[in-house]
Amino acid sequence: MKSVHRILRIPLALVIASAAVLFGQSPAQAAPPPQSVNGWLQVWNYNTARMSTGPDTDWRQFIYYITDAGRVSYRPDIVTVQEVGTDYLNLPGCENIANLLQSRTGEDYHCYETNDTGGSSIVYRTGRLSKVGEATIPLKYREFESETDCKNSTWTAQALRLSDDKVAGKYVNVASVHLPYNGNAQDADCAWDNSKIISSALANLGSSQMQIMGGDWNHVDAAVSGTSVNWECWYEGTTTTAGGALGNCGGSNLGWKDPQYRKCDETNDGAYNIWKCMDNVHRTHGGTRIDFLLAKAHTASGSGTVDYYQAWQAAGSPGGPQKYSDHRGQGAALKYY
Repeated sequence: MKSVHRILRIPLALVIASAAVLFGQSPAQAAPPPQSVNGWLQVWNYNTARMSTGPDTDWRQFIYYITDAGRVSYRPDIVTVQEVGTDYLNLPGCENIANLLQSRTGEDYHCYETNDTGGSSIVYRTGRLSKVGEATIPLKYREFESETDCKNSTWTAQALRLSDDKVAGKYVNVASVHLPYNGNAQDADCAWDNSKIISSALANLGSSQMQIMGGDWNHVDAAVSGTSVNWECWYEGTTTTAGGALGNCGGSNLGWKDPQYRKCDETNDGAYNIWKCMDNVHRTHGGTRIDFLLAKAHTASGSGTVDYYQAWQAAGSPGGPQKYSDHRGQGAALKYY
């Protein structure tokens, strides 16, 4: 299905007033962080848990965190989002996220979403970036554990090609990813096949100085027994370490950098200590790491995973949920090649 542009033009004062009504009381309007410096983009990824605002989670708390100058260095340039605007579940659309970002920063944001299963969406700051291309990427899945081959699914990834209006000649190709899940097959996600499909589709959007895959892979990065770490084939084949390839899957490596892995690698030696750092600091869902922000960029800075309690505080410590999702989101400032 063709992606749909669903941003609404709403006066800023009305957006702020609406946010106050939704929260029951107006959260403290913290000063927004400054714009990212030229040559860098501030990127975030998170799964909204079906855009819920209670009783268990409230997606808005994540947005309050990433727009609080006391907690982050730069205002968002790109946010990859999952479980938004899905037609068959009648989920609220990505314009809700764009409008809240606008109310928090005073800047305009646009968004595109697939409307397909998985609810992948990309939100971006128009004062910095302009859309020059897009693609909806069909994904594969396994319906049953006994199946060896991946087949076509109703799940899709949203991809955009963006030009940087502040830095001439710089382009970023970005995909929001939500890989398939069902209870009949542990590897329903077809993580390796889909990572190759998305990586290829992004390259086909055109030459770029940065590429981003952010999303919910529904697949862990490693299996651990005691102190023995076995990196999953898809993760070894998709990502690299700072010093070269982490490994390969079927003899291939796609060359993506994992900022969270690299941050842990800076202060830890050996696979187990690196994994333990990621598990302790960057776990995203149910005690595991299945959500990732991957990049082909020169370097990353300020990589982090957003704490539930800090996001709740950033939202003004409202009554109700103290979690923005059942997944934790990730962020990093990325520098162009």
